[in-house]
Amino acid sequence: MAAPAKVMDEIASIVGPKGVIGRAEWPLFTRELRGRWGGEPSLVVAPASTEETARVVKACVAARVAVTPQGGNTGLVGGQTPLGGEVVIAMKRMRKIRDASPLDNSLTVDAGVTLAEA
Repeated sequence: MAAPAKVMDEIASIVGPKGVIGRAEWPLFTRELRGRWGGEPSLVVAPASTEETARVVKACVAARVAVTPQGGNTGLVGGQTPLGGEVVIAMKRMRKIRDASPLDNSLTVDAGVTLAEA
């Protein structure tokens, strides 16, 4: 079921113009790499912060709209792809490396940081 237009407008206002992924780019977020799984979402957004992500999720919960969170879309089992009608929340704008500790061999990063970037 498609998300109501009112909710999509609310979400778009939360993430701003840079955070709304245009339909031309949707195939990058709606199919897994091998093309085995995927669906047509109602909206694809890329929040810039944890706060924006929380606000998007809150709006979706209030409207009973499903979400599909997505990191790098590199999974091979289809869990990161939409089934249809939900809001895809892509983490691609959340790319800060918060802490790197060579002594502990650990990194603290935002959800959109890829292994190649880390």
